[in-house]
Amino acid sequence: MKKSRIAVIGLGEFGTILVRQLFDAGHEVVAIDRDMGRVEGAVSSSTDAVCLDSTDREAVAAQELEDFDAVIIALSDFEALISTANLLRELEVPHIMARYQSRLEYKILRMLGVTELFNPDDQAARSMVQQLTHQGALDRLIIHGPYRIAEVVVPESLIGQSLSDCGLRLKFNLNLVTLRRHNERSDSEAEEPPVLGVPYGDTKLEAGDIMILFGKQKDIQAFLEETG
Repeated sequence: MKKSRIAVIGLGEFGTILVRQLFDAGHEVVAIDRDMGRVEGAVSSSTDAVCLDSTDREAVAAQELEDFDAVIIALSDFEALISTANLLRELEVPHIMARYQSRLEYKILRMLGVTELFNPDDQAARSMVQQLTHQGALDRLIIHGPYRIAEVVVPESLIGQSLSDCGLRLKFNLNLVTLRRHNERSDSEAEEPPVLGVPYGDTKLEAGDIMILFGKQKDIQAFLEETG
């Protein structure tokens, strides 16, 4: 995994979680906020924690953010968000990502030239809709566009069948990445079932197996509806 230098501006609840998860993932993370209490709270979960006003040109310029792989703006205050985004553009920071919370913020950020925008609430809602829509799927990861990786408990209708008989590729246009299967040493519900590796066509599906599938969302849905 490539280790990136990332700055996160704004240490509210979302920004603090983001800093910690990026740091835990092995990235070099600089946490920035104008509130000293929040900055002190991020010291142990970041490479560096800096207290400054992100609308102060001199203070921000001193951080040399133009050399970072990404700068993420996670500010909830409207004026601070827009001013910070505009300042980073003026300082020619090449990779800016910004959280927006309203259509107005989205439009203004776009006008400023910030194109990588995200709304965590919107993304969480979309994820919940997908979970409710894909009732048979335990989890999904969006790869690009319509493609997903989904964890699916083997439907009862397929128990005892071999992988080659399931028609995953020919009938549903899906690829099986691997299988997770409980064994005598993984009976605890807290333990994640071990991965079998690369399953062969003659591998028979057992009750409780978890299939890791790759394909388009519509094909995963068709598989769940037909076999569920």
